[in-house]
Amino acid sequence: MSVRSIAACITATTLLALSATPASAAPTMPSGEALYTVRHDSEGGNTQLGKMGVDGVVSPIGEASADIFSVRDANYDWESGTAYLLAHGDAGGGSCEIWEVDLSTGVFTHLWDARQDGDVGDMYCDAMTVVDSQIAITEDFNGTLSVAYFDKVTGVRESVQSIDISYKAAAYSSSTGDTVTYHGNYPTDGTFYDGFGGSALGSLDLDNIHSLAYTHDESSLWFIDWDDTVLVGTVDPETGNYDLYTNDLRLESGDGWGTDAILIGPADPSASDESLAGTGVNTLPIALTGMCLAALGAITGIFRLRRR
Repeated sequence: MSVRSIAACITATTLLALSATPASAAPTMPSGEALYTVRHDSEGGNTQLGKMGVDGVVSPIGEASADIFSVRDANYDWESGTAYLLAHGDAGGGSCEIWEVDLSTGVFTHLWDARQDGDVGDMYCDAMTVVDSQIAITEDFNGTLSVAYFDKVTGVRESVQSIDISYKAAAYSSSTGDTVTYHGNYPTDGTFYDGFGGSALGSLDLDNIHSLAYTHDESSLWFIDWDDTVLVGTVDPETGNYDLYTNDLRLESGDGWGTDAILIGPADPSASDESLAGTGVNTLPIALTGMCLAALGAITGIFRLRRR
């Protein structure tokens, strides 16, 4: 290959990279991380883990479970490497169960119940987030709203805080110690809040956000909003400004994927290109550029590989 040919190769590769970049870039996931979602099933038999690809299409993981009803929220604990789920427990609600799901196999394991010994009456849960050594869950218990804090390992309820708003989603920041919560004003809009019972932050035109998840470095906050279709994107809770990743979360077959729960965890380590795929980077131009430069170095001798 001549130097002129190599120069043409690099030029063509650059044009390919530019043409593959969208005019308005969608949110991207940090390298080595992935967004997982659990299909919502209110009758049982169809609850299943899925992983969202860079194209916004969900790939199911493992088999569907008939033991879990109405998954309300999910959260990944980076400290323990545990993916938690909050579910109603049966077709009519009532127990608010905490489950663990294996992100590699999609196998669900029941851990403990939010309903404790002595609790009598109806209990419904909506939002869940890991708060250091605890799990915070919003509850409607016999018509009384509260957020309860449980030991994340034993499931023992350690404290209860009364609240006046039925928060549908929450996300805790381990770096700041702050929690962002969300309440939907169906059918018009929604509002973010500073913690449970704190002041209002930004508002937006999405009235049915069900789940929030920070990336590991907490550089972005992801959400799902489920009305006619499932919307996935990132949001700034201070302003309410958001960017959509997809406005119709679906399977490759085209069938919809209904969900109330997302979590962000480590990407599948068996996928060789996962670190780049997770960032939304088109790896083809990178590979072609490497080939071009390698050929140029072989001919001119001006390129050397050095250990940094």
